[in-house]
Amino acid sequence: MTQATFDVFGRMTSMTKTKNAETVTAAYTYNGDGLRQSKTVVSGETSKTTNYLYDGNYVVQESGSETAMYVRGMNYIAKIGAANSVRLLPV
Repeated sequence: MTQATFDVFGRMTSMTKTKNAETVTAAYTYNGDGLRQSKTVVSGETSKTTNYLYDGNYVVQESGSETAMYVRGMNYIAKIGAANSVRLLPV
């Protein structure tokens, strides 16, 4: 079962998914421009928070439990993650 809650601006503020007696909850916060500022995912005893850094309307870096940087051209080109792993993104 999946349940989501939204704020008055229609932005998802939380989502809870239960499957096989395991519950995962994600909570989201937004900045004054309506862009996602953070995401916290709780699964059992584990909690991971990701914070987002923007250049205009585009995510350029994720920090927190996991880190990543994004390379942009006309669109997103690549995501550079932990241990310098590079994932090319479809254009």
